[in-house]
Amino acid sequence: MVMKMKMQGLGLLVLLCAVAQGYVYERCDWARFVRDQGMDGVGGVSLAGCEYQTRTKTGTKAGPDYRTKLNKRETRVCLIQHASNFSTSAFRTRRDGSTDNGIFMFNSRHWCNDGHTPTTNNCGNSCSAFQNVDLTSDVECAKSVVTRFPKGVSNWKEWRCYCEGKDLTKYTDGCTL
Repeated sequence: MVMKMKMQGLGLLVLLCAVAQGYVYERCDWARFVRDQGMDGVGGVSLAGCEYQTRTKTGTKAGPDYRTKLNKRETRVCLIQHASNFSTSAFRTRRDGSTDNGIFMFNSRHWCNDGHTPTTNNCGNSCSAFQNVDLTSDVECAKSVVTRFPKGVSNWKEWRCYCEGKDLTKYTDGCTL
């Protein structure tokens, strides 16, 4: 009986440590999660196929002859792979002292309050709210970033460096969506 209670206590401790450390998604599981959270089409980023973005060399809109096909199913998979490697507890301190937090790596200068960085806190959350397995606040903040702010998904440096303008099909190859 004592041994059983000790084992249960140990099991609870292991579970609490796992929750405190977060969760690391598999690539296809993340793609399904984002789809299931209603992020399809938010901020022009669709998870269900392709859309067309009109661009010229200067980045302004033009006629249909200048349209480039962008596959958006893979957009958030590419972004999250390069931002946090699918980890809900991802954390990074930048050279300026600000912090990037959670699976979307929300920066403390703009999107959350870490308690020491001057911030606009556009998502209205503490940064620690983004470093756990409950992604409710993360999803709401990401939706807000891509719909309320002019740069949309380009607010993420990882998107601009690794995903924008690239063939992203490899990010969901083999996934059942």
